[in-house]
Amino acid sequence: MKKLCLLTALMLFLFPASLGWCNFNIFLHRRVIVGDIDNPEGPTYDWLADSIGTQIYSYFLQVPFLTLTDRERAFLLERADEDEYRDAFIEARESIGYRITPRVERGPYTPKYWPIYIYGHFTVFSDEAVQLTLYAHNGITDLYLAESSETLSMQQLLNHPQTWLVPFFRTLLKYKTHTLTVEAEPPDALIFIDGRPAGVGRAQDILLPAGSHLLTVRRDGYEDYRDMFTLTEDGHFIRAALQKVDLSRGFYLETEPQGANVFVDENFMGQTPLFISLSPESSMLTIAMEGFREESIAISDLWERVHAEEEKKIQLSLLPKDLEKSVVDRAETLRKQAKILSYTGFGMLGVTIFLGVKKTLHDQKADLYRPINEDLYQQSARTARTLSALTYASSAVTGGIFMFSFIKMIQYFTLYNARTEPEEEKIRHSEKILREGTAQ
Repeated sequence: MKKLCLLTALMLFLFPASLGWCNFNIFLHRRVIVGDIDNPEGPTYDWLADSIGTQIYSYFLQVPFLTLTDRERAFLLERADEDEYRDAFIEARESIGYRITPRVERGPYTPKYWPIYIYGHFTVFSDEAVQLTLYAHNGITDLYLAESSETLSMQQLLNHPQTWLVPFFRTLLKYKTHTLTVEAEPPDALIFIDGRPAGVGRAQDILLPAGSHLLTVRRDGYEDYRDMFTLTEDGHFIRAALQKVDLSRGFYLETEPQGANVFVDENFMGQTPLFISLSPESSMLTIAMEGFREESIAISDLWERVHAEEEKKIQLSLLPKDLEKSVVDRAETLRKQAKILSYTGFGMLGVTIFLGVKKTLHDQKADLYRPINEDLYQQSARTARTLSALTYASSAVTGGIFMFSFIKMIQYFTLYNARTEPEEEKIRHSEKILREGTAQ
């Protein structure tokens, strides 16, 4: 029975987490459910229903944002006054914008977080005539955002999904969009638009907002391709031919956390992890990431580290932007922990002394009863032995508590003193102790 209860509790914990709800914020994200595509033809075309649903789901993953109407913003603003959503509103900096990031999932409709629900049905008349109807229902306004009905060939439906996806999504998104096609060489290179995965080798008719975007194409063994382009009309085409890297003048760079922007002499190179190919004139590498301190390192220093290692790889740890506050907060936490442990240690010391005194008294009673009463002697001796074991155990616990308190105080003074060291030493010591605290 206990195992069953434990399994049930575990499933209740993991299920919402698996859907990404554990960090879902209704003021920052919009839940989107790609539901069933009904098939009145029966099980014969179940595979086609799955294919259509997968195409919609995959295409929606490339959507950078959704727009909110005034009615939707007013609805969310009312939720901000409710206790259940107050913390989420504060996390969103107490603001509700007109752009919101979609969180896409597949499954049946559930009303949680008032999702956009996409569903539809199709009828197969022949290989050249398949009628497909799609709907997008808005859970906030209880109105339909988009509706599309088209007759397509089976080849269009399966091999050229953009012919029906693009019109449907244009109606759904409600903002000006254009199509982009990217063809990469080699054909197994990874394509990213504004940092989001868009395809492998070829990404056709990607629907993007009008304006400037960053194209990045990557493959191991090749230099990253980067191009900032402006989208002003449909049918924009980019061919990205990657060049093989010269491993003799480059290295791999990784950071903790990953995803930091890397610049070489103010030229944007990409986001970590990445291979950096350097020209002989390169002098300075800069790493920047929101919420962390910007790091600038001379290329000559990096080369010394590269040549000292067997692999051409450099790993750097980024520090919080407000390092001083993080150090002070950690130092105060250590001081409080040491104080609590010391009070607990003194309390346990009192218990140990009390047990020792009681043990001594029962030893004396045993000595008194030995010649006159065997039963009382045995009883006192047993009690004395029990108290002796408890005294030793209490002494060990007390010693352990004082030892941990001492360790916390050493860490506190080390971290506190690091604040007065030269900047390079301060960073090294502060980073070490902060990471040790995180691990604990």
